[in-house]
Amino acid sequence: MQNAYQSNASSTPPTPPASFSVGYPQALPGAPATELGPWWFHAVTAELQAVIVDGGLTPSPLVLTQLRDAIRALIAAGVGGSVAGVSSVNTRSGAVTLTAADVGLSNVNNTSDANKPLSTAASNALAAKQDVLISGSTIKTLNGVPILGAGDISFATGATAYTGLTDAATVNLPTFNTALSVALAGKQATLVSAANIKTVNGVSIVGAGDATVPVGVTTFAALTDKASADLPATNTSLSNALAAKAPLASPTFTGTVGGITKAMVGLSNVDNFASSTDGTFAANSNTLVPTQAAVKAYVDARAPSVALPKSSEASGTLTIASAGKMVNATAGIIIPSAVFSAGDAVSIRNTTAAPITITAGGGLTLELAGTTSTGSRTLGAKGVCTVWFDTASLASASGTGLA
Repeated sequence: MQNAYQSNASSTPPTPPASFSVGYPQALPGAPATELGPWWFHAVTAELQAVIVDGGLTPSPLVLTQLRDAIRALIAAGVGGSVAGVSSVNTRSGAVTLTAADVGLSNVNNTSDANKPLSTAASNALAAKQDVLISGSTIKTLNGVPILGAGDISFATGATAYTGLTDAATVNLPTFNTALSVALAGKQATLVSAANIKTVNGVSIVGAGDATVPVGVTTFAALTDKASADLPATNTSLSNALAAKAPLASPTFTGTVGGITKAMVGLSNVDNFASSTDGTFAANSNTLVPTQAAVKAYVDARAPSVALPKSSEASGTLTIASAGKMVNATAGIIIPSAVFSAGDAVSIRNTTAAPITITAGGGLTLELAGTTSTGSRTLGAKGVCTVWFDTASLASASGTGLA
């Protein structure tokens, strides 16, 4: 709908009448007919065009359904005002109700600052702090005097609270320290000659200087001032005992010699075990030493097999059944994550004449040995490679024809 008429249209809107005749069209017989006037046509047309424009349409004199289409558009948009240029809100149309999650605030609610709870980190930090100190409850007093607060606590000599202290000289202090008392008790008392230390021939040896024992005194009349080499062998028992001993430098043994231990000849850590040639170690003994031949026989019998068994899998996703085996691949291989354990290894041989893909399954990091590259690999025709697992989700591949 547009301001379009058969002919004689004006380029400016009409002027409203000076006064209006408000009411309804005249229908009485013989009464003058109600005159509509140009302003009435203009008002009706403007009202209808306002709806069409608000509905997002451009008025046209040739389209006779614009009012209907505009009203439908306004109803679908759920608004009573202008919706020009708006077709949906947050991918929704019609009567749209938005929530906090619709605008990326799913973790936000309309809680006031005064009522917001503490975060876990703040709660843990506060829990590690010291509670308010209460004198006599969470912190002690000193002889009934609180130590909380500013200032200084003075201990005046002779004050009523400390009447047990006196200004005594050091020599009058009691021995109240047990450790000190024990330490003092272990010390030598003052030496008193002839009381707790002997005299020598009536001569006190307490004090400084030298105590001289005169030669020829009655108590030592039998002693002479001779060198050790000149002393006579006057003790017959001692002389006989010494004569029966061998010299230390080059002893000579006769008869049956006993009493010699392995420690005497510098072999205290050596045991006199017998040797055994049993290569099975069946005796399970702690007193037999196996010979070299026995050790070789035992090791040869238990050397691990170096054969690499063949896997029954040849394509697709490998299972744990291929761990430690050779996969003769006839098509692409997928190596899954979280199937093999740390230390497992799988060898793969491309039996075809064309390259195959070794795909790293979801969650698996497959490294190419000797590079920093990761991801799926291509194994050339007749190529052979080995995949070794560092963890269940990290493996390294290396081999001939691997790229």
